[in-house]
Amino acid sequence: MDQEFPLTEDLAGAQCDFEDMHLHVGDKVQIEMLEAHDNARHLTTLIGYLKGVSLLVKTPIVNGLSLPMGVGDAIVVRVFSGMKAYAFNAKVERVCLSPFAYVHLSFPANIRSMEVRKAMRLRVDMPATAMKVKDRENAVPIPVIISNLSISGALIDSGADLGDIGDFVALAFTLRIQPNEYEADLKVDAMIHTINKRHSADFAGREFFEYGMEFPMLPMPEAIMLQNFIYQVLVEDHHKIV
Repeated sequence: MDQEFPLTEDLAGAQCDFEDMHLHVGDKVQIEMLEAHDNARHLTTLIGYLKGVSLLVKTPIVNGLSLPMGVGDAIVVRVFSGMKAYAFNAKVERVCLSPFAYVHLSFPANIRSMEVRKAMRLRVDMPATAMKVKDRENAVPIPVIISNLSISGALIDSGADLGDIGDFVALAFTLRIQPNEYEADLKVDAMIHTINKRHSADFAGREFFEYGMEFPMLPMPEAIMLQNFIYQVLVEDHHKIV
């Protein structure tokens, strides 16, 4: 069971029940092979489970090939759901190759959860548009790039002046939400919190502005979509945390 091999740092949080993870077929999960030397985390998909018996996940693909997994291999499974990150140890109980590559994992007996920081920032490279709220009726949207993003704000690069500290900017961008690559268009009013002037090749060597933005009045539907996108990115690539 879970105590037959060492717990990882992920499993130092509060203990919880399987139902607390709100797992559904098709959800993305991370797998880390405990005996591997690279500490790599591999993204895969939950394809089913029988409570108290087994979890079924697709075999992760690495460089076009199925990740080598054998019966008895010890792994850590990580899941992001809501405002929490979950982790548990499991063992590979069966490896199946037909009709596609998947594995049976032991059902988790020791699930731990940790709160995810609400202001956790992700490194992104996302096109967006911005315009001054006070000139909303006559302003033309200015192309900008969001370089990091959180539930509470964003850092954007702009080739044009968007205003002063304390001014509000109408920011518009599109999120691609899993599992169906749903495109969610977000329009939020962001307040300028910090301003830095820089020179970059991204703007042909010209001066550009780096704005730290806050989302002080983010409506609940937009907050939920943004939260889901951030956790989606976290489960796909934890290295994008700023």
